[in-house]
Amino acid sequence: MKVLNPLALIATNTHSAITMVTGIALVGCAWMSALFPTLPITLEDFSALLAADTFASGRLANPPHPFARHFDHAFVLQTPNYVSTFPPLPGAALALGQLLGEPLYGVALSFALACTALYCMLRAWPAIGPKWAMVGALLTSLHPQILAYWGIGYTGGAVGLLGGALLYGGLFRLLRAPAVRDGLILGAGAGVLVSTQPYEGAVACVPAAGRLLYEFFRGPRQLAGRDARLLGRALLPGAAVLIAALLVQGYYNHETTGRALTTPRQAYDRAYASVPDFLFQERPPHKTYNTVSLERLYADGGRQTAPYLSRRSLVGFLAGIAAKAHLYLSFFTSMGFIAIALAVPFVWRDVRFAALAWVLFGVALAVETFEAPHFAAPFAALGIGIAVVALRRVWELRWGQARVGVLLAAAIVAVTFAEQLEAVDRLGSQRQLRPMNERPLLVELVEKSAGRHLVLVKYGYGHSVRWDWAINRADIDASKVVWALELEPESTKNLVNYFADRTVWLLRSSGRGIEINPYPPAERWKTAKLEESD
Repeated sequence: MKVLNPLALIATNTHSAITMVTGIALVGCAWMSALFPTLPITLEDFSALLAADTFASGRLANPPHPFARHFDHAFVLQTPNYVSTFPPLPGAALALGQLLGEPLYGVALSFALACTALYCMLRAWPAIGPKWAMVGALLTSLHPQILAYWGIGYTGGAVGLLGGALLYGGLFRLLRAPAVRDGLILGAGAGVLVSTQPYEGAVACVPAAGRLLYEFFRGPRQLAGRDARLLGRALLPGAAVLIAALLVQGYYNHETTGRALTTPRQAYDRAYASVPDFLFQERPPHKTYNTVSLERLYADGGRQTAPYLSRRSLVGFLAGIAAKAHLYLSFFTSMGFIAIALAVPFVWRDVRFAALAWVLFGVALAVETFEAPHFAAPFAALGIGIAVVALRRVWELRWGQARVGVLLAAAIVAVTFAEQLEAVDRLGSQRQLRPMNERPLLVELVEKSAGRHLVLVKYGYGHSVRWDWAINRADIDASKVVWALELEPESTKNLVNYFADRTVWLLRSSGRGIEINPYPPAERWKTAKLEESD
């Protein structure tokens, strides 16, 4: 049975294969966008869009607003500059899309590029080859949850996947035949990870560095002198690329936080976070907040503190590991993982490097306070490679003359695809119930009104701390509608007078719903200000 022959014909031509993978990935993004329309809903989404708006405006950072306290919300640094706390490269992808007309266009392009890099990495994997590299890349480009979160999402998973695929693709090619081009690819992959997911990216670089060192110092089988020199020469340009990426990241840090070695996320954590990023770290001092939304978010038992507080004990730590394992395994394979895992011992020699790297990654994830699917992105390429090698082994199974493996492999793919599609459908249903779905309608209604507006936001009992209303663009003062927190009267009065040319509204968000009405004190304050100036 020559089921894969058409793919084999395409895979023999690298240019055709890359074109096909890129096209299918873009088609997959379009399909998922139609099936599961994506709107920015979470606080993380809006932080990513702030980065995109900042970069698209030609700036690395926005100056702090004179009334910064009124614009506080999670995952946005207000001082010394008004910036997103996320690493810059995913924001740059969104910025490219924004310049093209829609931020998610940039995400789709980065996802297509990641799938192409994944194909090239799998092709360089000795046990996979061109035909099965195509299979792995195409299955990834149509994987429902990867598409929903990384192909048309705001969290940067596609860029993390790209960095990991470049890093390990360059490594595999260097081990096969050292060349300067492959050293540059490896360095570029490490550089992408530095500006995308610094911690997970650094962990991803450890197995690659360890494997290269092993090739130099592996006893009787060590590289011949000439080969060692070739490998060293190939790695030098890659090291230069990585150093350049580190310098760029340092410059970005300096422009946003004033310190080359302090990222926006680190500065934000010092100002706002009530728990550390790692379970082995001590809890920082108690913080005070300007808004009840942040207070509830970082209070004991809140969304940001609960994982840390519950996982400090041995039982809680083990429960946390189980929760993380379930999250990552269900995100990628679900039930299909069982069949793939059973096949791994039969292909251990071909996947042992990737499997040991995943053990290291599992340890790195275990000590993190939080978990999210995109945290696994730098190692996703290796995980996909393990799955492809195992699936190929299943495909080759025979019962006498019958190729039962073909049906079994097809069943694994079909079951996994169906389960992933169901998970995406559940996510879509949940999003339809979230209160922030009302935001686009309300924003559109206010923005279509004549004149410019200031909307003061007040949170009541039952408001969900997962969402916020005081969200603005990079240039707050130039926006037609400014969203700000209502704080103490004197400060709010000064804010209203600062935006004296705007119509002022009060939005109340609570468990009972959302109300927006004119803000009566505004005209009184403005009148008093005019009388003082006269």
